[in-house]
Amino acid sequence: MAALHPMRIGAERVTTDDEAVVRSPFDGTELGRVPAGGPAEVDAAVAAASAVRAELTRGAYLEAFGAAFGIKAPKPTPGRLVKLFGGASAEGLLASQRVSNRKFRDASGWAPAYRDARVGWAAVAAARGED
Repeated sequence: MAALHPMRIGAERVTTDDEAVVRSPFDGTELGRVPAGGPAEVDAAVAAASAVRAELTRGAYLEAFGAAFGIKAPKPTPGRLVKLFGGASAEGLLASQRVSNRKFRDASGWAPAYRDARVGWAAVAAARGED
């Protein structure tokens, strides 16, 4: 029997009571086993991702990046260009992903290492010696 590979939700390695076998598409050999996540794991993953989401607009995020590294703020990729190269799958990149992380923070006590992208990018630049 192949090893069980836990799923990652935030910084946690999570297993469930149910498992799915991952098989080679060539010969059907069992390659590994993974937890079969359900609605609770989906909710936890969405909450973990939302908790680190910056409360900044796309423009403010890019300005924070430029300021941290002492460069002009990068220009966002135009939506038409994203659609041209990404096709139908690009819709998810362009759609609003705004969700509240308040419930997750209140329930778990977890908080991101940095309060927003401005502070986070500044810390990355400082760690690289570019402050």
